[in-house]
Amino acid sequence: MSNRKQRNGAALDRRTLLRASLAAAFAAPAGALGAQALSPRAVPSAIDFSEFPICKASSDAPPLTGAPRKLKLSWNAGAVCLAPLPVAIDYGFFQQQNLDVELVNYSGSTDQLLEAIATGKTDAGLGMALRWLKSLEQGFDVKISAGTHGGCMRVLTRANSGVDKLADLKGKIVAVGDLAGPDKNFFSIQFAKLGIDPNRDVDWRPYPGNLLNLAVEKGEVQAFLSADPLA
Repeated sequence: MSNRKQRNGAALDRRTLLRASLAAAFAAPAGALGAQALSPRAVPSAIDFSEFPICKASSDAPPLTGAPRKLKLSWNAGAVCLAPLPVAIDYGFFQQQNLDVELVNYSGSTDQLLEAIATGKTDAGLGMALRWLKSLEQGFDVKISAGTHGGCMRVLTRANSGVDKLADLKGKIVAVGDLAGPDKNFFSIQFAKLGIDPNRDVDWRPYPGNLLNLAVEKGEVQAFLSADPLA
């Protein structure tokens, strides 16, 4: 991006983009995000979104004509990583594709979101694919159609625990907030790649989210899983 310029002529770097993303993500309290919760004024005015390559593909598209297609979109307004959705609505990215988007907030379990899609209450939804695996195995009639992001799930333990790498957790107790959660599924895949059976070689223990760290501090478990920004 070094050859792209902001309106004020300064070079646009990754740090500037990160600050803008964080400003958008935390512009409203968790659980209060919606189509109007993040207004353009919440994003630093020096940033021209049309200069970003990811947005330029949308901004260069010719306007679509005809009656807008209505689209009901399920999401969790309390999920920080979904903050780009209301930002995209405010900046007209869906309008440029002739879509009239209505957000339907599901603050409960992912099963509710998937059921809404499968039963036609909403047309599509956003979420972490690894959280959907169990529901998909049980026959929910939905299709996964979009992309990925990385770097948000963590294994945490005490500095003096002797756990320095994932393989050190073989035979250990690991606390999780959700036995069907994306973080447990993700690290189960990583264990399998290391030749460790995630079902037999790791003892997964469910804990309330606010007690995960305490479980490690008390020595009840050797590590716990969490996701950013809480991690």
